[in-house]
Amino acid sequence: TDEKTPSMMVIGSGGYVFPRYLKAVWPGSRVEVVEIDPGVTEAAVAAFGLDRDAPIRATHLDARCYVDQILQGQTPEESRELYDFIYADAVRDYAVPFQLLTQEFNDGIARLLTDDGAYLVNLIDTYDSGRLVGAVVNTLRLTFPHVYVLTSELALPSLQDTFVVVAARRQIDLRGMLSGYNRHMKFWLLDNSDVDYLLEQAGHAILTDDFAPVEQML
Repeated sequence: TDEKTPSMMVIGSGGYVFPRYLKAVWPGSRVEVVEIDPGVTEAAVAAFGLDRDAPIRATHLDARCYVDQILQGQTPEESRELYDFIYADAVRDYAVPFQLLTQEFNDGIARLLTDDGAYLVNLIDTYDSGRLVGAVVNTLRLTFPHVYVLTSELALPSLQDTFVVVAARRQIDLRGMLSGYNRHMKFWLLDNSDVDYLLEQAGHAILTDDFAPVEQML
């Protein structure tokens, strides 16, 4: 980011809170939101103060379809620039739509990232069960050589919590980044034994377009 402004895609608008934060932190950045429901965008304008003229590009389409369109050259030229990071926060009830967790989708995402880019996936699961997180990690490892799992330091093993899975081609010093981030926010960066436990819980499952029982894993 010292050499150029970052380029970022956010899958699932989340009321446009995070995309607006990104624009505030990096004013000249390219922030693109892929939101399947145009009603969510209208609600953000009506209730959350989103400016209709905000410099955030919004595309109302299923993210799987949009990524496929980019890869097939069916989108405007500006959407074909590689992204520095892609953040997926698309949750239906507690589950991520299955088509956004498969190996095929991950392979497409990897083609849209810069060499030092990162892909982040937001999930809800419990550590005790861990079947969904474990399957997501196991699947991402087929596409990315480095995969990490973050959750709250206060997460209770038996209760649902948010997990963020980070995948990249290059190694990331997440522990160093988090230690200097905010002392009031405590994170649990799972170590190898923790991740191995999740993989075992998931039966080392691989999610594909032909097999992705996401709801059953929760």
